[in-house]
Amino acid sequence: MNCRMCGRPIRSRAQVFGTREWQNLDTGPSQDAQTCNHCKAAASFEALCKRYGITAAYYWEMFDRQDGRCAICRKPPEKPSRLRIDHCHATGHVRGLLCSGCNVAIGILGDTARTMKWAIEYLERFEQRHARGSGDQKAGL
Repeated sequence: MNCRMCGRPIRSRAQVFGTREWQNLDTGPSQDAQTCNHCKAAASFEALCKRYGITAAYYWEMFDRQDGRCAICRKPPEKPSRLRIDHCHATGHVRGLLCSGCNVAIGILGDTARTMKWAIEYLERFEQRHARGSGDQKAGL
């Protein structure tokens, strides 16, 4: 059986059981009508970009501009092309690409610069007290 999109052969799990190919297998036939994993991922990526009003080319342009790193923590993604598309919830505009951790963190902090500044001030106060060796370090006061 071949992928309906690219023509690649799709092998069943039974065909490769116990081989090295087992874990990275394009399984089929599946519920989405005989499409290989590569084509499923490409279609999913295209749909994600469309959801945020950008093209795949623009995603990769942002990725290159950010040197393939998260716009906040500057770390490369753990898996290739796994940076998340960050957007403003009020306007829908894309801001950049973030790792999962930073994307979740700014969401939890309400996506506001004000809350982020308070969080930074909070951490800086602790670091300053800790560096001087003063204050109750157990309680963080």
